[in-house]
Amino acid sequence: NESTRVGGGESGGDTGETGIPAIEGRTGWAELPAYKDNGNFIYHFHSAEKGSSVERNYSYCFDKSKRASCWVAYPIHTSHISGSANRNNSEFGYDPDVEWSYQANMYSSYRGSYDRGHQIPAADRKCSQEMMDQTFYATNMTPQYGNFNQKRWGYLEGKVRNWVCNDTLYVVTGAYFGGPYSNTIATSTTDRSGNVTPTPSHYFKVVLRTVDGNTHRSVDSFEDASQLQSIGIWLQHENSGDDISMPAGSVVSVKEIEEKTGFEFFNMLNPAIADKVKSQCNPAAWSGLK
Repeated sequence: NESTRVGGGESGGDTGETGIPAIEGRTGWAELPAYKDNGNFIYHFHSAEKGSSVERNYSYCFDKSKRASCWVAYPIHTSHISGSANRNNSEFGYDPDVEWSYQANMYSSYRGSYDRGHQIPAADRKCSQEMMDQTFYATNMTPQYGNFNQKRWGYLEGKVRNWVCNDTLYVVTGAYFGGPYSNTIATSTTDRSGNVTPTPSHYFKVVLRTVDGNTHRSVDSFEDASQLQSIGIWLQHENSGDDISMPAGSVVSVKEIEEKTGFEFFNMLNPAIADKVKSQCNPAAWSGLK
């Protein structure tokens, strides 16, 4: 179980302008994408109590122009997905560490048919009420069409939890706004303050773990790329009805999602995860993907 402890209640990053404090020096955090310079980006991380220690919860790259995060990166271990934390005790609201004027007003859902869609799911942090509460911050939300959020996306979130092992699973969830858009959704909606909030055209997840799942070793300690496995899922944001299946072409390599988004994933290690690993696309190695 790889975990990095930080000071009590620590967060990292800035409260409004471009900077890299949240990822600078965090080379042991395998889930972090590489820093990408952009004047609209705010990089930050949250940590919280988990049992008797304080551990990192998740990191994100928040885009002020979108009122949403481009990606949210987090580790998941068996210890994260069981416990007494209850989402009924959590409240949607502003992230206290980012200027509120940049965020969407989340005290009620977006206008129209759009849910407050989590990037890191609340159910991935049942281990700690404080960790779960942090998943309800506006910086973790995007306007996600209701049945897509509750059906197809929710199904995928459950599949990712099924991939959790005794070693750490590293996940980056992201929202892409570059189109093309489905004709079943609007390109924007508004929050409860009337602020225009773009809707993502696509959502994605990229995932990395050891093949064995029980090595008790960090992913950057393997010289043999065959001992690691990765996968990417790229989904059109649409009114998907009750369909929970992964459409043809949605299961791809991490490398393909890098090319689509311009972000480099799993690159904050020394050495970085090899392209040979990120080029894998073997759905059979991941239960529930076909």
